[in-house]
Amino acid sequence: MRAGAHYEVLGQPLPFRQGFPLLKEAGAEGVELVIREDGPLLTPQTPRSSLAQIRRMAEDLGLPVFSVSNAGLWAHPLTSFDGAERQKGLDSLYRQMDIALALGARILLVIPGYADTVFVKNARPVDPALARARALEGLVRALPRALDAGLILSVENVWNGMLTDPAEMRDFVDALSSPAVGTYFDTGNALRYCRPEEAVGILGSRIRAVHIKDALKHRTDMDAFPPPGMGDVDFMACAAALRRTGYDGYLTAELHKCASYENAKKALLLIRALIDGTQV
Repeated sequence: MRAGAHYEVLGQPLPFRQGFPLLKEAGAEGVELVIREDGPLLTPQTPRSSLAQIRRMAEDLGLPVFSVSNAGLWAHPLTSFDGAERQKGLDSLYRQMDIALALGARILLVIPGYADTVFVKNARPVDPALARARALEGLVRALPRALDAGLILSVENVWNGMLTDPAEMRDFVDALSSPAVGTYFDTGNALRYCRPEEAVGILGSRIRAVHIKDALKHRTDMDAFPPPGMGDVDFMACAAALRRTGYDGYLTAELHKCASYENAKKALLLIRALIDGTQV
């Protein structure tokens, strides 16, 4: 396994020429970037020439971009009641694929939409079964392009009222029945619904990427995610469970309200210990 970092663990939108060296210094071996429609760094409109420069900057430091996330799939959910909005979500996913290819990444963190969420203002709830069906339909349409490009659509439990049970996520991935689909497992997100190490056992080889994030079991807001080692996640049990599945990808530090360079270093030290099998 390798140590990765979500770029936003730094806690501020530093230009890549400043942030990449900091992540490398903190112990990251790879980086996950996020596309934000109104973001200062990476947007759907970022030109190919700039993507090539970002890739070179990262790779010159030995810090490849291995994963790309896309906040646009919150704004244009694949589960929307509006067919035109669902198409915008699919187009956003296609653009995510193009950007990932330009950056050299194979993993796409896919937000499948939502049945219910507090993260979208005035979100209209969707029956969970209908939400799953719409998300499935969207990903079926996206699959041929992902398969041809050698990309992996990695669906995450993002506290969205659907696919939060690991057995439900397992069945969703299996319904797509493609090597181009898996799940992006998040230790902190999982804790709200189950013991994360048990979820790893249920999801097994479907796990294609992992976020290492701590959480407080009895909180359900963004304050649920404290600095690493201050919450309730049993990281050693999670690492052991991942080894049993044969997982050999990135363990990626993700922080939310506690994001800072110092906490990023702590998260990456934790990840290094998990990879080495030493006590944390």
